[in-house]
Amino acid sequence: MDLLSPEAIAGGLTALVLAGLGIRKRCAADTRQIEADHVKIEFYQELATQLKDTRAELATVSAERNKLAREVGELSGKVALLTRENEHLEARMKALETRLGVRIDTMPGDL
Repeated sequence: MDLLSPEAIAGGLTALVLAGLGIRKRCAADTRQIEADHVKIEFYQELATQLKDTRAELATVSAERNKLAREVGELSGKVALLTRENEHLEARMKALETRLGVRIDTMPGDL
């Protein structure tokens, strides 16, 4: 069989055409896979952006929560101080009532 015979040329061209079609099919599959990968990358980038935004909001909310917790602590301290002061004043009133021999149930203006 001669390399330049019509059968050899037709066989070679057939092989080239089939190889070309195989490469084209492979490239088309690769293109679809690349497009799918791009979609995934965009999805992950969007998730990363949302995570960044959520973390920023969390930092703001945490700072406000900490501020409010400090204020509650300060107010609790003030309430405790006023409670002790009230108890001290009630004890002084009882001591004065005992010393004077009177019972003060209500003060004028409390009615």
